[in-house]
Amino acid sequence: MLAIIPKKNISTGDLKTLRSISNVSISEIKQAAVDQKPIKLFKEFEGSWEVDRLELARLVKEISEVQDLPYQLALVEDLEIMEFLSAEKLYDYLRHLREIELETQRNSDLENGYISSPDDFEPHDEDWVVV
Repeated sequence: MLAIIPKKNISTGDLKTLRSISNVSISEIKQAAVDQKPIKLFKEFEGSWEVDRLELARLVKEISEVQDLPYQLALVEDLEIMEFLSAEKLYDYLRHLREIELETQRNSDLENGYISSPDDFEPHDEDWVVV
């Protein structure tokens, strides 16, 4: 699972930014910064994944362009940080998720008889991992 983790030292302006990307209160953001806990989670292929994946693609771009963001993205498991992700690592991870999506679409098309060969496959949607 991917998570937005606020950096430890955040300003009032940072709080405004963090509040705009999460649904948690200012006091919860402050506590999450101290505890280094997520303020927003993205569950791969679950819930609102079609919306979440577009936000993640936007965040990759933002992370690669802006030097001093008030947050980091991390891979988490059971709400524990496994690894903080640079823009490059996040991009690679999203590319990997996109490949899983395409493989699933291709297999579904084959199983349902929409295509007779994997070579006939065409993606069902636009590539959302664009930087």
